[in-house]
Amino acid sequence: MSLFLRTLRGLLLLWTLLAVPRLAAQDRAAEPLPLDLATIQAAVRAGNPALEASRLEVDALRARRDQVATMPDPRVMVTYLPAPIYTAVGAQRSQWRIEQAVPYAGTLGLRSDVAMLSADVARHEAEAYGLDLVLEATKAFLTLDRVARMRGVIAAFRDRLTDFEAAAASQYEVGAGSQQAILKLQLERNSLDQRELVLEREWRTAHALLERLTNRSVATEGQPVSGYDGVALPGLPVDSLETLARRLRPEVQALDLAEARAEAQVALARKAALPELGVNVTYFDLAPANRPPGAPGRDALALGVSLSVPLHRDRVRAQETEARLRGDQVRARQEALASAISTQLTDAWHQVRLESEQVALLRDALIPRAETTRQAALSAYATGAAPFLDLLDAERMLFSLDLALEEARYRYLNAHAALERALGVSSLNDTIR
Repeated sequence: MSLFLRTLRGLLLLWTLLAVPRLAAQDRAAEPLPLDLATIQAAVRAGNPALEASRLEVDALRARRDQVATMPDPRVMVTYLPAPIYTAVGAQRSQWRIEQAVPYAGTLGLRSDVAMLSADVARHEAEAYGLDLVLEATKAFLTLDRVARMRGVIAAFRDRLTDFEAAAASQYEVGAGSQQAILKLQLERNSLDQRELVLEREWRTAHALLERLTNRSVATEGQPVSGYDGVALPGLPVDSLETLARRLRPEVQALDLAEARAEAQVALARKAALPELGVNVTYFDLAPANRPPGAPGRDALALGVSLSVPLHRDRVRAQETEARLRGDQVRARQEALASAISTQLTDAWHQVRLESEQVALLRDALIPRAETTRQAALSAYATGAAPFLDLLDAERMLFSLDLALEEARYRYLNAHAALERALGVSSLNDTIR
């Protein structure tokens, strides 16, 4: 084998080793996300473009620290004298000066603090925004879960109606049944078609929302897996939950840092009213001349100090006033947030309790009774002791209760997700014992 062919084969092998893992990773990224709530939530945290923009804002604010916390650049001045100034030691031709401004003591540290606090505030705000996006995705996912479950209930009811329609048609043919029963069955099936159209529209809307939030394609088939079934509520009173929320909510931490930033800005504004120091060195370039006996040389060097004079007091006072007003604004927002947390927790807590009781009532009491009634109506209809319409009413009642159970379960899970968001946690099970 020639050297050229061996080299070409080696290059192809190297390209395969490098490209295959990358192509496999791209294929995995292109695969639709499964209908699993934990996977969807992780995809929102990792791939949502708006959330990524918020995180990049944090990085940008952190980069500001090096801009504001360093000494200002020195200034260099060169003065050329076309008409030289004659001195005892020669004609002065030019002056060379370098000057360094020195901010008042503590100014650079305060600027650094303000920059870092701004970045920390943005970081907690990004965390809060992430929780909002996860809640939005969770609600959309739970809509898919509800639609899938209700479709199952409708499909089971449709199968029973099909069997009943065949039985009613057979009885009508032999003169033992009425045409009214067949018409009601057909009308009931048409109403199921209308329900399915509504559910299809809800599915498409929620599915499109998930794809937008995750910035990924999401599977369109399969039963959604929420992982919320059997979740135990925290055994804590609402007051204790409020205390926990004030410790965990990123919005609270963001406002605490914003208050500290406002205090640093007030101190920085006060520094602006104080003079800044400047130091300079000037070199005088002198032309050769006859020097007096004992003169040190023809060139000269001067050292100087300058002070800025803050004459524009209105500007300084306005800067301090703005900083104080920012602090007052933060404290007002803290008060509003405390009230919002209390309201959100109370509403979500009682909603979870109420919907939990509703689910238990439907699952453990009403639906078993409706099933018993349906069974009794079926037995009576089979023996001719009851008309077909009684059986249809019993079936319709059981169907309505099955749908009501799915709706109550959906409201319960939504309230549960809202309670997690009000607490500022990803999962009650992981945080509250």
